[in-house]
Amino acid sequence: MNRPQRPIRWNATAPALVVGLSVLSPAAQAAEWFLRLDTSFGRNSNVFQTPDAQDGGPDGAPPVVSTRERQQIVGAGVAVPLGSDDTRLVLTTEWRARQWANVEGLNHNGPTWTVALPWRQGPLWEGSIEAGRQVFPFQVDNAYRRLDEVRRSWQTGRLSLRITPDIDVPVVVSRLTLAHEDRPVHGRLDEQRSTWGAGVRYRSPLGHALAAGAAKGDVRYPERSGEAGLANASRLTDTDVYLDLAWVPSTRTRVGARWVSRARAYPDQPALVSRLNLLRIDAGHALSPLTRMDLQAWRRVVETDDPGLLYGLTKGAAFSVGWQATPKTLATVQLSRDAQTDVPLGNDPLTRLNNLTTRRLAFRVQHAPVRGVLVYAETARENRSGDLTARARQNVFSLGLTYSYESRTGSVERVQPSSPPEP
Repeated sequence: MNRPQRPIRWNATAPALVVGLSVLSPAAQAAEWFLRLDTSFGRNSNVFQTPDAQDGGPDGAPPVVSTRERQQIVGAGVAVPLGSDDTRLVLTTEWRARQWANVEGLNHNGPTWTVALPWRQGPLWEGSIEAGRQVFPFQVDNAYRRLDEVRRSWQTGRLSLRITPDIDVPVVVSRLTLAHEDRPVHGRLDEQRSTWGAGVRYRSPLGHALAAGAAKGDVRYPERSGEAGLANASRLTDTDVYLDLAWVPSTRTRVGARWVSRARAYPDQPALVSRLNLLRIDAGHALSPLTRMDLQAWRRVVETDDPGLLYGLTKGAAFSVGWQATPKTLATVQLSRDAQTDVPLGNDPLTRLNNLTTRRLAFRVQHAPVRGVLVYAETARENRSGDLTARARQNVFSLGLTYSYESRTGSVERVQPSSPPEP
């Protein structure tokens, strides 16, 4: 059953409140803030990523849907020092509205709020308290062709004790909640995740860093309570041991890596324990003052709404090159590949798995004619295929304009929103 088309409604209260706080605060002269407006128009050649073999096929298979789209973003942020520059209150908000020309029921507009209080007490103690709320649409595909809103909220606390000028002991606790509006279909993905972790971190004066530690996560699925079978297990626990590395061999090169050894257990099924090795690598090198290349690689675990699967493991990489054609013009090209391996509940050799693979090629060019104004064009081509599904091709193009006003040069980069904790 299709939902009625949602009109785009703008709520100017959030950006006005954030900017207003910077004016009314007693520390207004020391506060910094920004306001950002973005509007873009584009076209999507295959909104639901329909496989080629189904387009116009037999048995009423849904056709490929190609349509125009429009997106508008209003964002604002303010940072107010509380006694010193090391302790400050950071508030940000963003409102996104997305509208489709010929697709009924997919229009969406939702807010993001974040608050952070980074602080420092003397030379030994520092930390932060962060929180946020966000409403965003669930990713549509050929099997799910309607809007489902996801509500995400999080709280994070960080504390660090500096033992020596180069060594500190960080402790992190966090809580993350996900709730889907379409509970009959996606309710099994609703979760309440609590995590804590502690480690030791070394940071050299040259910019290198090495950290090691452990973390414990407890995940509860409220919509699965009372249902039988592992597919509906209402709780899991993750026990991690991690190693972080940051290496800066030169002013032109940086390398970062994170390795995690994870033991995943299901209290409803004590005999079942999954052992995972997860990895993330991020490297960059400036070939010249005008050209830079970046590489990301990952192996991570993802949740799935398929009740026949425990989880998915994705392995992928992305490579990009950026070229500063002029002081005001930047062009970037990126190539990426991501392959997911589905992990079934049991060891039945007859279980058929899709194991989706996604390949993407994207290009972006942006030009800043004057300070605060950015004109950009983006295009991307994506191919998705699996062992059980035919290839689906999607081409996306957008043309947009961004206007930013900041109270000081660089405020947009310094007033950063809080991010939800990583699973």
